[in-house]
Amino acid sequence: MKTLKKIFFLFVVFSFLFSLNAEDIKSKGTHFYFVQVTDTHFGTPENSERAEKIVDKINNLPMRAEFVACTGDIVDKGMTDEKAREDALRIFKGLKLPVHYVAGNHDIKSKNQEQDKALFEKDFAKLFSKAEYNGVVFYFVYMEAVIYDKNFEGFDAWGTLEKNLQEDKGKPVIIFTHSPPFSDFHKNKLNDFWKPEALSRFIKLINSYDVKAVIAGHFHRDELHWLEKVPLFTAPPIAAKFGRQGTYRVYEYDNGKIGYWTQYLKKD
Repeated sequence: MKTLKKIFFLFVVFSFLFSLNAEDIKSKGTHFYFVQVTDTHFGTPENSERAEKIVDKINNLPMRAEFVACTGDIVDKGMTDEKAREDALRIFKGLKLPVHYVAGNHDIKSKNQEQDKALFEKDFAKLFSKAEYNGVVFYFVYMEAVIYDKNFEGFDAWGTLEKNLQEDKGKPVIIFTHSPPFSDFHKNKLNDFWKPEALSRFIKLINSYDVKAVIAGHFHRDELHWLEKVPLFTAPPIAAKFGRQGTYRVYEYDNGKIGYWTQYLKKD
């Protein structure tokens, strides 16, 4: 009888210790950092200089980050601006972390739409790509196709997003896109940026899955909004447009909760 009690006691102790260890592993496995840069608008010496400084800052972060996401408007006047595109490739090549790209409205311009798209896909990324880090799936998706009715053969933004969310059902997902799915408050006016039906469809879709956040740029401002239960983070730019300081952002993912630090370049 004493032996059975001893065995039972040891079983309880080892089960408890194992559960603590499993929780510890789980916690460590879902705690990590990643970086966002946005709206570099390569095409001027000042913006290139800012980007070079920020690449150096990212390469010397005090924490280990998994990757860098560039959320669009890489160049200012379309991918057909060869000098701007080459500057972007040269400077981003200096990053020591993997880099994932999203196309913005300045990258694929209506005037040279097909050519800009082909150059973006050749040098940067497909219009949809994804990567998984520590069990979290990250989407990099060109939703400008929905906003501006830019229909490309072989790319269906809605179908691609829905298909991948279904495939990754049960996994936490973070979506990067360029333009925030939210009203733009600019010059003291609210402007519906996405068409209402498209915005409603997007919000309903992401709330049907375990989407932890949507992360965007474009507004050249630091903003936080909610798409029902999903937070929307927008980051300020690297570029000097609108008198902005150059910035980059470091995110902390901790068991499904996301926080961030926005870092600013010192003004000269």
